[in-house]
Parts: sequence; structure tokens; C-alpha cells
Amino acid sequence: MRLKKSSSRNAWMIAQASEFVKAKFEEGILPACMFVLEKSCTPGSGWGNPINISRVVSDMVIANKDCGVLAGNWSNCYGDGTAPTSWCSSGQVNNDKVYWQKKSNGTFGVVHVEKDVVGHCISTKAVGSDQRIDITNLYKHPLGYSEKCTALETAVRHGSKRCAYPLPCAEDVVCEVSLKGDGPCVGKDAVLYINLKNKCSSHRSITFYSQAAAMYYTGVRKTFLKRDQTCIELKPSECEK
Repeated sequence: MRLKKSSSRNAWMIAQASEFVKAKFEEGILPACMFVLEKSCTPGSGWGNPINISRVVSDMVIANKDCGVLAGNWSNCYGDGTAPTSWCSSGQVNNDKVYWQKKSNGTFGVVHVEKDVVGHCISTKAVGSDQRIDITNLYKHPLGYSEKCTALETAVRHGSKRCAYPLPCAEDVVCEVSLKGDGPCVGKDAVLYINLKNKCSSHRSITFYSQAAAMYYTGVRKTFLKRDQTCIELKPSECEK
């Protein structure tokens, strides 16, 4: 990607050459890195290539192979470190929200797909100020473009849930969820309105499942707070709130 503005280019370029200062590392870090490279038994002529270095280091950190650095611990005792389950994962960029229903035979089927609800307002800091710059267009195709749908469906077909596309089920019952006012504030209750509408000419028996969860700012779920199940009977063209 070419940066058109000189201010943006200067933020990423070093204007003058400078000597590499080895003291920028904490004491013992640089010798430890060199020791790992030496233990890899790879030729030093390739150590100037960052691709080779990343491959060598990635291979050497595994303790189960060639006396690597890290040892696996599955004992559930992590008093001297951090539990691996504490990782809160990363936020999604190109995703659709897919609702699944468990069938009587144990398999799952797609119930509903919400498009264009994930990956909004990807931001970075502006050069020379504390202003926010929206860079969503650099990470994904604009909303509604066929390229976005093609990219997402191609990725899904290579995953473990290939049956998510295309959507095979009917959509004769519509569910809409809205927030009261401008939405919840920190320390106050959140009020939700759930509207169900039967669009067909037949009677429908609905089992509505709802749950609330605490989430990180990235959108990754931390823990469930409440689950609920409600049975609703809808007549033809009837609405329920």
C-alpha cells in the first residue's frame, strides 16, 4: 500500500540511518535470543533474513522438539504463570451472525443469518494528533458489496461449518430486537424489546431462547449471565412483544 501524504510516510520511515543499539534490550535478553539461534543448528548466513529467523524461532520455542523453550502444562495449576484459558481471543472483522438450531438427532441447522453486523468502525490513531481515523475499508469490502459476501462464503466453505451458506430455511416468523432509548449506560439496567411477527397464514408454535453475557470490548464473550426459554403461540399475521 502506498501512502499518499508525506506526513503519513514520515511516520513510518526513518529519515536518517542510525546504529543498532544493543542496549535497548533488557539484560540477558539478547544473549538468550542468540543462544536459541545457536541451538537450532542453522547456518548463521541465514540469520539476516527475517523469514528464516521467524521460522527458526517458531520451531525452537516448542519444548517437545529439540529441547525448546516452552513446556506444555495441562495440570490446571498455573500459580507461577498465566492460565492459557485467560486469553480472550480477538475480535472478528468479516463475519455474519449465524443462529443455529439443534435437531432431535443431535445435528444443527441454520435458523437465521444476520449480515453486516460484525466488523464496524475499525480505527487507528491519526498521524500528528489524537483523532480517530476509520480504516474499515482497508480491512473489508464495503457493506452490501458482492465481493464481501464472496470472500466470507469462500472462507466458510473451507471451515468446519460449511452448511451455513446458503440459507435453506423459511423466514415466515420475524424476530426484531431493539433497545430502549439510546441503549444501556454503565451501572444501569439494559431494557430490551423483542418483537415477534408471524408473516404466514398458518399457526406457529415458537420456543424463544434468550441469554445475556458479559463481553470484552473486542466483542469476545467472557461469561454467560442469564439464560431463559419462553414458549409462544402466534396466530396468522399476529405480532407479539
